[in-house]
Amino acid sequence: MVVRIGHWTFSPKLWSTIVTILIIPVFISLGFWQLDRAGQKRALHADYLERQASEVINLNHEKTIRNNMDDMLWRKIKAEGAFDETVQILLDNQVMNNQAGYFVYTPFQLINENIWFLVNRGWVATGNDRNLLPELRKTNVQVTITGSANNVLSSGISLGNAIDEQLTPGIYRLRSINIAHISDLVGKKLMPYVLNLDSESQHGYMRQWRMPGSGETVNLGYAFQWFAFAATLLIIYVVVNTKTKDDN
Repeated sequence: MVVRIGHWTFSPKLWSTIVTILIIPVFISLGFWQLDRAGQKRALHADYLERQASEVINLNHEKTIRNNMDDMLWRKIKAEGAFDETVQILLDNQVMNNQAGYFVYTPFQLINENIWFLVNRGWVATGNDRNLLPELRKTNVQVTITGSANNVLSSGISLGNAIDEQLTPGIYRLRSINIAHISDLVGKKLMPYVLNLDSESQHGYMRQWRMPGSGETVNLGYAFQWFAFAATLLIIYVVVNTKTKDDN
């Protein structure tokens, strides 16, 4: 194929045409895939904000909704009860501000009820010696806590064998958290969600919770890159296959 426009002649070579036809659709499809991921995160974030704006759920009073994971997810929660600090779960490999550490999970029981759930109380540093335990808080009293219900699978928590190490009686270092396994560990049936303790609470550690769906801009950036690659390849294809009369 030869196309002449004024002094310009476009005469593409077969190999460059084949390469361009094969690669450009891939770049474009990857760009649209990233746009789709950004849209999913945008919808997820909107759902999160809507649920956060809803009325606070008091677990001591709402005895029906508290058992429904779909209704509880990302809702603000208030609960009165006590931590069972005879069991402390240290979720390993959690990095904050470029420093290694743990998320500390503690079972919590509602007052006057046999209702239990895990509370993520925040982050503590590992320290230079992993054989030394971090300093853990002790409340030993009934308290009122507030936070947000989180789906355990979306919070770095996975299925499988959860227990890695028992550091001391009642203190475990894990690479993942399995609600069913920890229920057996504490001898109590835990709710299927985790409460991320509010940053204002005095009963926790360092907390910088990441909002669901907040990474939309990253996907938009990737989408721009893939579309830019496609445009660049098309420009290169046209340039290398175009000549003027002076080039002949």
